[in-house]
Amino acid sequence: MFRKLTLALLIATVCFSLFAEAQKVAVIDFEAQDKNTRTIANQMMNTKRGDFVAIISNNDNLELFDLEQTQKAYGELGLSSVRNMTSSQVNELGTKLGVDVVIWGTVSDLSATEIKIMANLLSLKTKSISQYSFNLRKKSSDRQAGLKVELIDKIEEIAGGEIARLFKIGEQHLAAQNYLGAEDMFKKVIEIDNQNLDAYFNLGYIRFIQNDFETSEEYYQQGLNIDPDDERILNNIAEAQRRSDKNLEAIENLERLAELKHDELIWFRIGNIYNEIEYLEEAVDAYKKAIEFNSEFDRAYYQLGVILFDNGLEEESLFYLEKASEMFPEDEVINRKLTSAYLKTGNLDNAIEKYKAQIEKSPDNTNAYYSLAGAYRTQDKNRDALETLLKLVNIDSDNPTVHIRLADIYIALDRLNDAEKSAQKANSLDSNLPEPYMLNAQIAQIRGYAKYEQFIDLEEKAKEAYGSEANRLIAERDQTKNEANKLFLSADKNLDTAISKTNDQGLIRDLRGRKQMLMQLIDQTKKSFFD
Repeated sequence: MFRKLTLALLIATVCFSLFAEAQKVAVIDFEAQDKNTRTIANQMMNTKRGDFVAIISNNDNLELFDLEQTQKAYGELGLSSVRNMTSSQVNELGTKLGVDVVIWGTVSDLSATEIKIMANLLSLKTKSISQYSFNLRKKSSDRQAGLKVELIDKIEEIAGGEIARLFKIGEQHLAAQNYLGAEDMFKKVIEIDNQNLDAYFNLGYIRFIQNDFETSEEYYQQGLNIDPDDERILNNIAEAQRRSDKNLEAIENLERLAELKHDELIWFRIGNIYNEIEYLEEAVDAYKKAIEFNSEFDRAYYQLGVILFDNGLEEESLFYLEKASEMFPEDEVINRKLTSAYLKTGNLDNAIEKYKAQIEKSPDNTNAYYSLAGAYRTQDKNRDALETLLKLVNIDSDNPTVHIRLADIYIALDRLNDAEKSAQKANSLDSNLPEPYMLNAQIAQIRGYAKYEQFIDLEEKAKEAYGSEANRLIAERDQTKNEANKLFLSADKNLDTAISKTNDQGLIRDLRGRKQMLMQLIDQTKKSFFD
């Protein structure tokens, strides 16, 4: 953000903006040092047509303070000569008059055609006194031209040079992270030139990086009062406002910036802010404007697809999710939402063809495999899903997710031994995941329920049997009941472990619901007094 200015660029900037308000100049006196220069000195100080009246009246950046009032104030000091004035007296005089610059000096004779000027210049803004010595032609027009170049023009140079010096010191402080010192320098710049845009910009920046966003905004706003179209300040004040939760104000400044600078990133930022404050329609419009400026702006397609999908606009989200999927082929979030959008809009076959094409184009695109398997699973095409996942194992074998998905498919295909192996593999790769334990619980519950059904069947048969056959059936019944109970207890234990492995409150509620159902089966299969 911070702009490192070279000294030459800085002086050019200063000279352009320094005198947005004209500086007031008081000329105390230019005292003749001999009888040959008295007339010239009087011509220079003439309150109507004198040299200083002529020169300064043609300078839009300077305003000559009334000479008569200046001379009256000087006379009240009771000094016999301007040569006897101290710097404190000049400063006091200038402050009393309310001027920015005070000039005084002497005139002495050199020859029939030339005079010598000894001049002093006090800037009340920089608190510095500069002294100049130069020769001038006596002729009025030549004399005035020389005074302008040798003295009056120095006023701008002194102020500009002082500002450049302060800026340089301020930059050095800023680079060393001495923010207090940097702020002090830029405030001094404003004391010299209260229309200095760069000083307000840097002060706003300093406060921003110190997280003082309110004061940062105030400085930036002062800069905008000088130039409402400054792109740097519009950009930064919006960020300061956003950090202060002034989101609508930030958007207003960013929209102004967008009018000046046709940039998709600005509209993307506007869309993000609208999205954060849940202005859905405005966010969508902003992202679409970003795409108007750049039809390949991947992040805008991503955001549009997600927002529209998450707000139940699956049909409208499809185009943007498809584009985002092409631009981020391995992004799991996009592919999952795209699959769901296809399903909800009855276009799941299109999703399958799309994922096949992605795999053909990029055989190592693991997300395409996962999405394709998921689409098959949704359609109950479990054998196709299994085939896809077995291919995926070859390129993503160290990812527990593929083994979790395999276990789920194996369960759907009633291949419980294979499902158990896949769940164990996933657990060996990451023992902190809840899913392997959930799968083991499901497998144990399926097996337990199969035993429970055998138990019910054996109990019915035992009621109709007699003698040794009845005894055999009862023994088998009790053993089957006990096996079912052990499996249900194993399922319950795995659910407890799964709960301990997650902080997802929704998942925890679901797992606890499954435990309640299991408790009924555990109660029905535990040993009774008569067993």
